[in-house]
Amino acid sequence: MDASQQPTSQLSSRFRFDTQHRLIKMKFLNLAALATAVAAQSDLASILSSQKDLSTLAELLALVPDIAETLASASNITIFAPTNKAFDSVPRDIPEGEAIEQRNDTIAIGALLSNHVFKGYYPAKVASDIPVFVQSLLDSSFINYRQPFGNFTGGQYNGIVKDGDDVVVISGEQTLSYVTEADIKVGDSVIIHKVDKPLSFGPPLQLFTRRDNLLNFNAAVNAAELPYNFGNIGTDSSDLLNISDFTVFIPNDPAFENIGSVLAGADLKTLQEVLKYHIVDDVLFSTSLANVSVPSLQGGDLTFTVAEDGSAWVNGAKILFTNTLLFNGVAHIIDTVLNPADAPFDRADLEPAADATDRLAFPDATPVSKLPFSVISYAAESETYTTPELLRTMKVIDVSALATATADATTTDDAAATPTGATPVVNAASSKTIAGGANHRGTFSQLSSPNALTAAPARVYKQYVSGRPFGSSTFKPQEQAVLANMDSRKNNLDVLKEHLNYEKLDGLRNFWFEHLPDGASRVVIAPEHVKRWFFSDKQFDDACVNQFKPILEAIRSSGITSAQELLSAVQPRSSLDWMSLVILLDQIPRNSYRGDESFICFTYFDPLASQIAQQAIKQGIPDKAPEIRWVFYYRNWFYLPLMHSEDLSTHDEAVSAFERMNQDILSLLEGTGGANEYEKKAREIVQADPETAKSVGEMNNSIEEKHRVIIEKFGRYPHRNKALGREMRPEETEFLEKGGDTSRGASVGPESSSPAFEFTAIPSTPSRSTRKRAINKTSSASTKGSAKKRRVSVDMSRTWHHHPSSAIMLWLAISVPLVVWDIGYVFGRPHTMPDGYLHWPIYVPYALYGKVDHIYGWKAFDSNNGFTAAQTALNVVESAMYLVYLWMLWTRADKTSKGAAKRTLSGRDGALAVVIGFSAAVMTLSKTVLYWANEYYSGFDNIAHNTPFDIFTLWVLPNGFWIVLPAYMTWLFGKEILDGLTLASGPSVKKSIE
Repeated sequence: MDASQQPTSQLSSRFRFDTQHRLIKMKFLNLAALATAVAAQSDLASILSSQKDLSTLAELLALVPDIAETLASASNITIFAPTNKAFDSVPRDIPEGEAIEQRNDTIAIGALLSNHVFKGYYPAKVASDIPVFVQSLLDSSFINYRQPFGNFTGGQYNGIVKDGDDVVVISGEQTLSYVTEADIKVGDSVIIHKVDKPLSFGPPLQLFTRRDNLLNFNAAVNAAELPYNFGNIGTDSSDLLNISDFTVFIPNDPAFENIGSVLAGADLKTLQEVLKYHIVDDVLFSTSLANVSVPSLQGGDLTFTVAEDGSAWVNGAKILFTNTLLFNGVAHIIDTVLNPADAPFDRADLEPAADATDRLAFPDATPVSKLPFSVISYAAESETYTTPELLRTMKVIDVSALATATADATTTDDAAATPTGATPVVNAASSKTIAGGANHRGTFSQLSSPNALTAAPARVYKQYVSGRPFGSSTFKPQEQAVLANMDSRKNNLDVLKEHLNYEKLDGLRNFWFEHLPDGASRVVIAPEHVKRWFFSDKQFDDACVNQFKPILEAIRSSGITSAQELLSAVQPRSSLDWMSLVILLDQIPRNSYRGDESFICFTYFDPLASQIAQQAIKQGIPDKAPEIRWVFYYRNWFYLPLMHSEDLSTHDEAVSAFERMNQDILSLLEGTGGANEYEKKAREIVQADPETAKSVGEMNNSIEEKHRVIIEKFGRYPHRNKALGREMRPEETEFLEKGGDTSRGASVGPESSSPAFEFTAIPSTPSRSTRKRAINKTSSASTKGSAKKRRVSVDMSRTWHHHPSSAIMLWLAISVPLVVWDIGYVFGRPHTMPDGYLHWPIYVPYALYGKVDHIYGWKAFDSNNGFTAAQTALNVVESAMYLVYLWMLWTRADKTSKGAAKRTLSGRDGALAVVIGFSAAVMTLSKTVLYWANEYYSGFDNIAHNTPFDIFTLWVLPNGFWIVLPAYMTWLFGKEILDGLTLASGPSVKKSIE
């Protein structure tokens, strides 16, 4: 019976088959976007036509214009393109192969092609030996009359991993597709890699477990009335369509056999509890399964451990095989059945060396001669259609085993249940079976009544029923190497927990705000303190790299790809921990991965940061937690990851978020007190300086709106193109050459100078950036995009931001005491000279030096040579300036930690300190050069009597030291002055919002 002939009532209203229906959900394109799409489509078509081994892909793409249109208008995507030979390898006895052969099932073709399009731009260089699981365009809309193709929220997962020099894609049922030719660029935001095998769809759980070694789990799930609907027990087939994004730990057949006595006495409720304890309501890949605890669907926690030998465990069960991608989840195979009574499992009880039979979670269980499961499989292929009733008999539980289950069971005769031409293989334990639940592809989209025909030929199951059994090795050697690498990464998350713990989160928070003066408010921060975060500063970069890059590398090494995985590992205690985590993922990478490494920030940490921030916003942390909501420079960090996104809808969320914060700021301008201490303090601070407070909110809105305009115009941030290997469009080149925002060159940096203030440059930055042009007119939208128009103008003072370097502090520590000592000797003559009462013990070394250089000895003194005294007068001025510089560091700086080298001088004090330091360094250099010149032009009268060795060691070396270091000091201070002059020479930095 053809699907189109079925009564409408028999089809799920959500997935009725309509050959005219477009399954890709497209937004209407305006005329300009449509013109761009046509041009991009032409680019893709020309690329495909130029690649002779991709002709099949081009032909299939032409059959699904919706896909072609989507690809034409898409940006930041990666296409894994099967070659002609790869398509030829697809078996023709499955729907995908039949569709390729006959070109008549555009839904199957569309699903197949969509699964090869990954969200994100992934050049080959991004792949590493740690698999990263990425979502494709294949979603739940691709379901035809006999087969669902994918039901992950956001798209089907596939993995990308490096195998030696090869890039490998992991798809459904551990199918491995090797990249044969990489990095074929289509335009500037789409990249193609050729693969030697098409990516496979993941099967539904019940079909995946219909194979040797997993049949007992299949039967148990059916008997427990949990075939798909894990969350809500029931028979309504529409519920089956809502299951997605789960992880299941599947005990193999021996695991069930070893506890046969327990199963024989289990009732329905107990069986449900046990099986639900094997399921997690989230997607967890192997990279996340190390030394963490995760709640199961049953409610009890599952405890994951990586043993010293590298083996992975869940409670006391060894994980034998990982990361099998299903239609709507991921499966891992284990060697014992888990017991919810073990929760929480104590890792001290783990016995990695014990056999599975000695690690039973049910200690009193014994094997039984006949299992309580009756399993029917079919040895013959059949073209006939089957009914739900028939499918329910294919794997069932023995009536005699579960009394509770039999109460409502409907028994059927085995002979009547066997399709024509099929030979049943029945467990000898029983000749009767009970209903368990529909369990094949067709039933997902079609069951609306117990008697509905499914229109699914038996051959649909062939690849699953006769698929490779787990425990046998059917992968080619290089595939085994990839999978072994995936499963043997030892202690990856354990190492992460050592690097990323509560102490580190606290330390990061202290580090991030350490430059603020003691007692400074985080409600509204002065503009000079904002610059540290948003400009390239080598000293600050080095601090970030030294303290926090190991944490970032540990996160990358763990293979974490989702916010939930990271949150499960970190488990933030408070809203402040959440903020630290957001800063770690969104800001620290911008200081740690610059230049050629910046793609790591954009492709790995930015997506994680955005997910964490969105999860925090969903939980109401920045908008409801008072310690965040009313401390605006804490709250601000939660919204910046949204600003860094290249997704326009995310920027809509950011506009809304910043507007909410601005409204909270405005609400503090009037009234007294507050609902809590944070609101009360914030109101006091805002009312004390309302103009600055208002400018913070308005400027945040303005900066985000600028970012949104860029994404709306270009679909991406142009300054990232080089790092991501994207070709620059002419309009983007023009935009950046004219000083367009986000043009910080190769620096990762933020896309804007500051979320609240905009500067053209900053002293102490290692390179002067292109001046940014302020946007004169932008719009700020509320949640509904219709906030009132307003105008605000802020003229920011240009302020210094000076950190003394270690070289400066070392020089001062050496030079100042020595020069003061020298001053005392010269002005204390003759009492400080040999035979003088002040000579011993302080000035004894001058007895030798006076003989080496007569300018310091009796000869010059007796002849009333005034050069030494004149130069010493300059020493007094020089030392006074150095001491004033140190005094300012000690008393006027923003004290962030112990030690002057860690302090910051800002504003007018910073400018004055830099000028004083520069003047003192120039004076030191000048008087030392004068000292050398005096000897030269006097014919070396004062030192010529020495041997060449003495001259070099006792005169040239020490005095040369006094030239080299002051010259370096002059350069350091001079560079800061030059940056400041560049800052001052720019136009007045004003922002207006209308």
